[in-house]
This record gives sequence, C-alpha cells and structure tokens, in this order.
Amino acid sequence: DLNRPKVLSAQEKLMRLNPNIEVTPHYKMLSDKNASKIISRYDFIIDATDSLSTKFLINDVCVSEDKAFSYGGINGFQGATMTHIKGSACLRCLFENLPDEEPIIGPIGAIAGIIGSIQALEAIKFITDTGNLLTNSLLTVDSLTMELNRFGISKRTNCTSCHDK
Repeated sequence: DLNRPKVLSAQEKLMRLNPNIEVTPHYKMLSDKNASKIISRYDFIIDATDSLSTKFLINDVCVSEDKAFSYGGINGFQGATMTHIKGSACLRCLFENLPDEEPIIGPIGAIAGIIGSIQALEAIKFITDTGNLLTNSLLTVDSLTMELNRFGISKRTNCTSCHDK
C-alpha cells in the first residue's frame, strides 16, 4: 500500500471483507468549501483525521447540520474520544479556541486501533439506538499505564458552534 491513496486502499480492503457494502471514497482534502456537501450525506461521522483545524471543521459542520459525530485523537501512547449528538457538548465546548498544533508523536497503531474501535462502537450504538453514547464526556486512554478516564464536559453557553443548538 505504499505510495497509494489511503482511501483507495481502505475501499479495497473493506470490499474484500464484505462485497455487499457500498464504499464511497473521497480523494480530496476536507475544506470549508466541500465539508458540508460531503458530511450532509451521512448519518454519523467518525473523525479520524490528524489535523486540529480539520477536527474543528468537522465539529462545526456537524453541529451546524445536526449530524452526530465521534471525535478521536491520538498522540504517542495516548488517545481521546467523545461523541456529539444534537444538544450535547461539542469539541468547541471542550476547547474554546483551536489549540496550537503540537508535534505528533507516532502514530502508534495500537492506540489508533483502540480509539478507532471505540469510535466504531459509538457509531454502532448510535445507528442501533443501543447503550449510552460518550456524549458530554471525554474518554482518555493512556496505554502506558492502561488507564482509562472519563471526564464530564458541560455545554458552554457561549460556545461558538453549539450555543444556539
């Protein structure tokens, strides 16, 4: 898969696992010009991007369009995830302003797999209306100590994304 677009490699692997599914690859950078058009087609968005500005773009579009989404972030041996649905705290409730980009350590595939698996479970729970979603909370994973922590997040009344939602 070296020198191959990730979206095409992922599409091929998913189709091999289940040829009855439809996979629509988007071989383009998500931007403020195309994000709404792309995101509006789906019921649940999983953020697995590696750019803080893209994570906030996904947040803002999903909140604006009442789309449920799961935020996920990793750095080195740590990861974090949260889910937003209409009326719950969003990523901007947690981080009022876009933090400075920090050097990324890794990625370490195992922590990406842990966070990605939790995000996949969130999507399944949302679609099947089963269990409790990670709304109004942030789940952190420290794979060096094998500690998981869940922190409550309050919806901010002056949030620039969801204050009127």
